[in-house]
Amino acid sequence: MEFTENTFCTDSLIDLNRFCNFLERYDVIILQKEIKATNGSTLVQAERPLTEKIIKSLIARNDIENGHYIIDNTDNLKNAIINKIFKELNRNLELATFSFPAVMIQKKSLDIRRIIRSALTNTFFYGYITLLFYINKPITIHLIEVTLICIGLLNSFNDEEINNNDFQKLFQAGFLHDYCNNDLNDWYEHENFETPDNHDRESALAISNKSLSADISDIILMNNKLSINEKYNSAAKQKWYENTSELLATILNLTEYYIYLKNNNISNVPEKIEDYLQNALFQLSLLTEKNYFPNNLLRIFETHYKNYSEIFNYGKIIGTTESMCIYKNLAFAYPKPKATQLLCINSSFSCEYRIPSQPLKVVQDTKYKNQIYPILQPGWYYKCKFSNNLPKPLENL
Repeated sequence: MEFTENTFCTDSLIDLNRFCNFLERYDVIILQKEIKATNGSTLVQAERPLTEKIIKSLIARNDIENGHYIIDNTDNLKNAIINKIFKELNRNLELATFSFPAVMIQKKSLDIRRIIRSALTNTFFYGYITLLFYINKPITIHLIEVTLICIGLLNSFNDEEINNNDFQKLFQAGFLHDYCNNDLNDWYEHENFETPDNHDRESALAISNKSLSADISDIILMNNKLSINEKYNSAAKQKWYENTSELLATILNLTEYYIYLKNNNISNVPEKIEDYLQNALFQLSLLTEKNYFPNNLLRIFETHYKNYSEIFNYGKIIGTTESMCIYKNLAFAYPKPKATQLLCINSSFSCEYRIPSQPLKVVQDTKYKNQIYPILQPGWYYKCKFSNNLPKPLENL
């Protein structure tokens, strides 16, 4: 099945039948041209709604003239597609693993069907998301999770200026942010927050000429990057974003990193799902305290994951302690997550808080997988006097 010149088309009756099964409807499929037998007789007239009986009888024949089947882009077809996508999203929201977005979406009355309908008014996105769900690519469930959590966070965010158009943009950005990786079976290997050039940038550039709102590319362009933003300071009371597009971009970036941490290798070690979730919440709280993310978005996580308040607080204290460094980014709580020392990762600067008499030896490269931290090369590192501010390590982390 392809989407070209605003219509769905295929060269295969089997594919056409599969598309009907996907939509769970046959009557919305109307072909622009008649179907003929090799002797020239007309088997199915053009502009006539198909039935399961008709398609299956055609598949059983061996005298069908080779054809190119173009489906009329009717309102009934579009409604069937909207209903199918809505049904699939609802099915995922009913799963225990999707409880987080489900609770956020249900917190305020939110018309998901309206968001889908608004998003599908764009012709490119209409064809793109239909084929994404129809083909059910390996990345599809990831895009669903990202989008639903983004929509949930926006629905839980307190800003009266947020409107349906913002939900539409975030819905489109959520499904398009991995556009360049959609066809990769190993798409997850390309999820990377540690390089300046990434596939989200490529995706933003690729969709910039697709007649979408320019905001969509801007939202995606800021994704898969983590950097300190002093506007996120938890003590600051002023609005940290200049426009809703910046808010949407931050929500998408936070969601991607949360999923990046939580879902890593879960399929390989399913019994450690709880461990990965706890680690993700620890990382988010630590990085939020260091102004990588805004505090009012983290609070939405804290409200939902109330049973993990101890982990949130622990991460915040670690982040606060690292931030006590007079050079801001040279203090490193080690080893994470159960840190017992605060190390100076660059002793070339003079510092009154450094303890030169108590160095600690790191015997091998210390790289924290999926965490935005520098690599500690083997060698000696001076301890920091602020080590006394570190909390007692949590046993269950």
